[in-house]
Formats: sequence, C-alpha cells, structure tokens
Amino acid sequence: MYISKSELVLYSKKDTSSLVEWPIVVAGQLLAPTGNPDDDDDWKHVDLSISPGVILATGWALNEKLQETDHTNPFAEIDQQTFVRHCVQIEMSTSKDVLKDFPIVADYLIGLAILESNMANKSTGNGVNQRVGPYQFSTEDWARFRDLGLQGSPTSPHRIENAFHQVQAAADFTHNNLKKLDAAHKAAVATDAGDKYVADFLNVFQAHLIGPEAAYACVTSFESNSGDISMRDVLLKHYSTDASLVDALIERRKKYLKVFDEVARVHQFFAVTEKALDRVLKRAANLIAEHMPEVVPNNQSGGAPWFKIASDLESRGINESNSAQEIIGMFKATDSGITTLEHWCGAFVAHCLVSASDVVADPAIKQSIVSGSARAANWANWGDIPLSSKHKTIPQGAVVVLSPSDGTGTSGHVGFFHSRNGDFVFLLGGNQSNSVKVSRYRASRIRAIRWQHFSSLNPDLEAGAITINTEQIPSGREDIVKMIVESFAAAGFGNLQQIAALANAIRESKLNPNAHNTSGEDSVGLFQCNRDGGLGTGKTVGWLKNPQNNIDLIISEAKKYADFKNANTIEDAVREFVYKVERPRDKPGETKIRIGIAKKLLG
Repeated sequence: MYISKSELVLYSKKDTSSLVEWPIVVAGQLLAPTGNPDDDDDWKHVDLSISPGVILATGWALNEKLQETDHTNPFAEIDQQTFVRHCVQIEMSTSKDVLKDFPIVADYLIGLAILESNMANKSTGNGVNQRVGPYQFSTEDWARFRDLGLQGSPTSPHRIENAFHQVQAAADFTHNNLKKLDAAHKAAVATDAGDKYVADFLNVFQAHLIGPEAAYACVTSFESNSGDISMRDVLLKHYSTDASLVDALIERRKKYLKVFDEVARVHQFFAVTEKALDRVLKRAANLIAEHMPEVVPNNQSGGAPWFKIASDLESRGINESNSAQEIIGMFKATDSGITTLEHWCGAFVAHCLVSASDVVADPAIKQSIVSGSARAANWANWGDIPLSSKHKTIPQGAVVVLSPSDGTGTSGHVGFFHSRNGDFVFLLGGNQSNSVKVSRYRASRIRAIRWQHFSSLNPDLEAGAITINTEQIPSGREDIVKMIVESFAAAGFGNLQQIAALANAIRESKLNPNAHNTSGEDSVGLFQCNRDGGLGTGKTVGWLKNPQNNIDLIISEAKKYADFKNANTIEDAVREFVYKVERPRDKPGETKIRIGIAKKLLG
C-alpha cells in the first residue's frame, strides 16, 4: 500500500502530458499497487481509494510522489495553513462571481469545518451513514452539491474526499441557504422586492443544521418572544411531516437539538448554537490573522477618508429638523432617483464615499458604491474583504449592515464601524435617531461587515505611470504586463515593486500563463507557483494557469513582507521578492539575473 507524499495526479499512461482531470489525489491519500508488469523505477500503476476496498480510479503515479505504508486511512491530515488560506481564497473568488449577491465569509467556512470535524479530513460511520472530510459530507450531500450547478460544480463523485473541494461545496451550500433564507423572509414580511435579507452567521449555521425554512421559522419565533416552542414541533412543520425523518435529524444533531436528553426549545437551540459558533468564529479569526495576515485590515493605517467625512457631518449636528434638504441631496450619490426625505442611512454611506473620493482624488472609492445603495442590505456586497465581528482588528469606516428592527419593514440599517464594547457595536451613521451620530447596537444584529482596500489608503504608494522598456517584453505578452503592473498597483505596491514582480514573472515563465514545469517540481503559471509544497499547494493546474489567479496568489504572499513593500531601490525590491516571495532554488544566482532584467525594464 502507498500514500501520496504530496498532492499528485493520476495519468492515463506513463506520460505527464496525458493528464487525467479526475481525480486529483491529496497528500496522504490511499493508493494500492495493481501489480502491473509495466511498473518501473519512475512509475507505479495504482488504484485510488476513498476508503479501503472502494476503488475510485486507476492510473499511473510518479514513484517520487509515493510512500509505502501500512496505513489504511485514505484521508490526509489537513495542513492548517493551506486550508485557512484556501477558505480565504474561496471567499475572495466568490465575491466576484455568481455568488456575490450573498457573500461567503472565510471565517464561517473555517468555523463550520471546526464544528463538524475539528478541521480533520476523516471518515465516520459506514454505508449510507458514512460521512467524510472536514465538513462530514455524505454521498447524498455530494450529489446535492453537484446538482446546485454553482461554480462549475463537479460532475464526478471522486472529489468528495478532497478537503479543498469540500470547501467549495460548503461555500455553495451556504450561498444556497442564504438565498432560501431571503426567500423565506420575503414570503413572511411585506418588503420592497429589491430588498434583500442578509442573514447573520448564526442564521446560516442554523440553516446548515436544520434547513433554511425551519431556521427562519426559529428566528421569527425567537424574535417574537415565543421561543419556548419545542424544536421538534418546528421541524415537523417546516422540515418534514414524516416524524421518523425529524427524529433521525434530531438524533444526528443532538449536540444542538437536545438538552439533557430532551428535545430543545427554540430559545435553548439559540443559546447552544450561538455559544458553539461564537467559539469557533473567534478561533477562525485568529487562524486567518496567523496564516493570512495580509487580508486583515490594519486599523493603525491612518483611517478611512469617508469616515472623516462622516465625522465632520456629525460635528455639524446634521439632522432631519435642521438639514432636511441637505439630507435629501445625499440621495444623489445613489442610483435611487429619490427626491424626498426617506430612510437615508444608505444614502448617507454613499454620500460619504463620493465626498471622500473627490477629496483624495481616488475615483475607485466612488466606483465602489453598490447598486441599489439606498437600501441598507445591498451594502453587504460592498468592498473586497468580508469580516466577522470576532476579528480583533476592524477598521473605523468598515461598512456594517444590521438586521431590520422589528416592525420597520426595511431591509435593515447600514453605517460605519466606530468601535465596540462587549456585546455591543457602535456605528457612525445617518438616520440614527433621525440624525448623523454614533449609536449603540447589539452585535447580534450584525449581518455583514465589509472593508475595501484603495490605493489612496496607502500614503507610501508611488505616483505616476511606469515607463517600461518594451524591448524586454516577450512578443504578444503586453496584456500580461498590464495585468501584473495594474494588479500590484491596485494592491498598494509602488513602481519599484511592480517592476520587481514583472522581472520575476519574465524570468519564471517568460510571461506565459500556461507554463508548467514538472521537472523535479510541479510549478504552474506566470510566477511558477509550486503545487508540491509551495504556493500552488491545493490548487489545480487549470486554476493556476488563469493569469489573474496566479497574480493574486503571489500578491497575497508579497503582502506578508514589509521589507519588500518598503524597498526603495530596485535591487532591494528584487532581492526581497526573490528571497521571501518567489524563493527559487538558486537564490544568489537568480537574484543577479532578475535584478538585471528589472534594470533593463527600467531602461
């Protein structure tokens, strides 16, 4: 028997150009030799198993990727750093595509894996009750994931055992539950068709446990002070009229649905789930700060310019009594066309962003305003970094969306994060007691916290366009040059850092996004991210060949090193990039070569 030493692929023949798409084998997964007479010192013909005796696929694997073992567990131990970074990358990718209407947050994905398996890649149960991986999915769960059709959901069952593919499934299930919670809210509450119900983490976790319709019924019951209803009665009404199915669900989720062997009441269900989720969200926030600090906003960076605009309006005492026309004018920053005094918290946020955009001459701030910005719930899509209330660092000016107050019929409330104290959050916003002021709200009402990085937030960003010696650019790769330079600039890196990155990409791949080196490594794309223990670990070849993905991955790594960001000579910028970000094998020789390329790029 063998296990894979690192992520590998099976090939249809002893030829690395004949890649079989299904499946990708994760580190530590079980492979059994077939005894094929064509086995040799380089190749082994093996069967891939999800569990002993269950063969998923057969193919050729490189011997250097295999390790003999008596181990019978096909599930690799999860590398915590890789898993956390993958969850964050899933969050970032889903915020830009078909899932963006209901944003997915890495904190929740990580927390859910901790609750389901303590972030372990394991198999429990057997037969129809077998559940596998960090999210403990069954084959029935996996079939539902494939049927969702989101994100190009796989058509093969073979990836259920892959921890990293399970993250995508968890994201898709979460998005689907968010949509169903929104539909349940619209069916229950008279609201504008354009308004959107943005559930909080607890809502979503409860939907994961018992289904979105039953979860929404629990919310309405809890908020209407009728939380003494038995969860069994709620489930029978909203989950299934088949008592045996309900009892099976209660037994499976007894940690949350039973108290002292009795079926929990709604208020008890809330207390148990809230306590469990609070614990793992704190742990998730700490894991993100530890393993991917570049995505955690720095609250000491000088503050958001739109927060300063909001503070000025507060100091002027703006309210509906003395400034009605000025408040109505704030709706011009939205796409609503409103010309009367209506709920104006969303218009206030948009107005502050527009004003800040003009003050700091950064049009990207104005362009970031969401569609339907007059409605509070739509701000849950703003920015590029979703945060949870458990993050230790939430910058002043982060956009916070709250659930609606009882009986208001609105989509909720939105304002700028000011501070927090225990179970309360303080927001600086408009339409707070009909004024611009700082007000206190229960943190349990938070539906979303969003942040956005802009180049104007980085005072060290060098101004002006880069002049590049085009003789150093491989023919036909001009668009790739533009993509690299603009991406690094948008991430807050100056001219020297942009040139250093470009020089490294030229050296690594000649700016060929499809470059794939399998000689002693498995490196792919513009920056040759290594899938064998390097930055490309956990990523497919196809994903890494996408040039923007490859660039975003290297930028995430580059943000970890202040010495690279602060380098003030091209030699230092290249040296820091080579030694800390790119890390090629021949560091001294490669540094000299890449400095030479960078100097030629600068002409």
